[in-house]
Amino acid sequence: MSIKPESLGLQVVTTPGTPQPISSVATNGTCKQWTITPTKALPGTANVGNIYIGTSTMSKSTGAGVYRVLTPTTLPVTFSKPESSGEFFKLNEWFVDADNGTDGFLVGFFGQ
Repeated sequence: MSIKPESLGLQVVTTPGTPQPISSVATNGTCKQWTITPTKALPGTANVGNIYIGTSTMSKSTGAGVYRVLTPTTLPVTFSKPESSGEFFKLNEWFVDADNGTDGFLVGFFGQ
């Protein structure tokens, strides 16, 4: 199997306070590494607020279920599984929220 770069494209958090899945498509058995970059949907503009990564029930106000907070100046963040492990990420089980409805992110991953 070959490893190829994939992109989920630019995404916007449409309803702040309501976590949305990073992907509506399961990446079962294909994703060993993924990267998220905070960005607005229009290239060349920056987020005004934070992006929150976590569970479907996360609360950005209490921090419950929040795994990581990306500030507007955060560089891309990469999550990886060891190559030798039989584990893969299921991107439809990771959720994002934002401080503002116009804040967004770009997700890329290596798939098979």
